[in-house]
Amino acid sequence: MSELLKNTLQIISKISQCKCGYLVRIDNSDFDVISTWGESKEKFHSLNNSLLKLKKSSEVEFNSVKELSGLKNLLTEISSSTFFIQEVHSFRERNESVYILLFSEMAEAFNEECKDRIISVLTILSGHVKELLNVVDHDVDNSTGDNKNLQISSEENGFFSEWEDN
Repeated sequence: MSELLKNTLQIISKISQCKCGYLVRIDNSDFDVISTWGESKEKFHSLNNSLLKLKKSSEVEFNSVKELSGLKNLLTEISSSTFFIQEVHSFRERNESVYILLFSEMAEAFNEECKDRIISVLTILSGHVKELLNVVDHDVDNSTGDNKNLQISSEENGFFSEWEDN
């Protein structure tokens, strides 16, 4: 994962005061967690399955996501009271989208002012995600379909622990 992408995620985390979050790529058949911070990617697996089902049947947007049982269970499990979801980038020809999800303990964390700050940085994040996915698509192992370059977690790169120290 590029340093610019890591830095942009740190900025979003800081301005939103979120406890944890992640980037996920979802298409018609599967999902890939691109990056996580604050929690392990396994914690989000049930929610990601619910998001995948939602994407197949309708649109992934805040009002439909907030009704998912996978989200309600996750919020309880990670002791968060609210969340934010936004599409970061979309590849319409592949019916594939990348979303950022943020979670906070503060009930009013994602008010309109905070959302405006986050959205102002998402255009930058979108460019970094597009660049990463274009590079990653060229590195996919055709025999397995795997791409180790795509799955980056905070435990692997330590970016969140380094950032929190500052």
